[in-house]
Amino acid sequence: MTGRPGVVWINGALMDVESARISPFDHGLLTGDGVFETLRVYDHRVFAWERHLDRLAVSAAALALALPER
Repeated sequence: MTGRPGVVWINGALMDVESARISPFDHGLLTGDGVFETLRVYDHRVFAWERHLDRLAVSAAALALALPER
């Protein structure tokens, strides 16, 4: 294992890390704003998934960032 992910999630899709690209006009790149959640997984299931989404929504709202619909 290299310590790097093999896939990433960008603009609503999983893609190979080597082909992933971000626009130079991306809000997070231009302003440095962003939010994240760290997830714990047990037996291929995310622990407390809804609570993670709720916290992510609160954090995004605090920065006036739009989230995709659930």
